[in-house]
Amino acid sequence: MLGLPPVAGIALVLAFLRKELALQLLVVLAIGELGPAAASLGTFMTHGQLFVYAVVTALSIPCVASVASLVDEFGWRPTLAIGGSVLGLALVVGTVLGHIVG
Repeated sequence: MLGLPPVAGIALVLAFLRKELALQLLVVLAIGELGPAAASLGTFMTHGQLFVYAVVTALSIPCVASVASLVDEFGWRPTLAIGGSVLGLALVVGTVLGHIVG
């Protein structure tokens, strides 16, 4: 849907734990799957894919700590609404960008 390699999808999902580590996690997972040659992002992702990954990561749902703060401040229902809306927006924007730059 986003035009990203499978390892990028795994990194996006796991970035929920620590959002600021999303890029480092992508590199680690890529090296684990593709070997040491994947240490450079440019060897397994195009510039367009890196752009889509960065945008989706920036727009996607915040990390666990942010969700906990939202739950504490607003409760579960608004937090789920916020999270679903933000995640939906990130996927729509990422899909559109993936088709434009891909």
